[in-house]
Amino acid sequence: MEKIILLFSVCAVLMSCQEETSQAKEDYDKTLKEVFAYHDEAMPKMGEIANLIATLEKKTTLETGEPDEKLLKAEERLKQAHDHMMTWMKDFSENFPDVHTEKDLSEEEWQKEKKKLEPEITSAKKMRDDVFESVAYGKKVLGED
Repeated sequence: MEKIILLFSVCAVLMSCQEETSQAKEDYDKTLKEVFAYHDEAMPKMGEIANLIATLEKKTTLETGEPDEKLLKAEERLKQAHDHMMTWMKDFSENFPDVHTEKDLSEEEWQKEKKKLEPEITSAKKMRDDVFESVAYGKKVLGED
């Protein structure tokens, strides 16, 4: 009987440790999904950015005399937004090279990983906002809005 009680006690301790790790991993996964959600919202706009840049380049090249400052500004903002996305993706992949690799971490390690990941929420959101705002401005300048 004592062996059975001991066995159940050991199982209960192991299961409680597993639940804690699972909760910490769930918190990490939720944060990661939020980061990727911002990226995934902005990524489809990259083709639109390229098209808008090409249109603006043609317009400013075909103009005679002084180039239109609004067209140049819109083109520059779109190029910066494109660079922002490329830089964000490069930095993210360098800072989190194993993000898609399954890991077996303790609760504390998952919490540390989440803490390291949390600033990426703000970074990804800024990148997404930059992409959307530059596209909206480019369309407005071209009269496409």
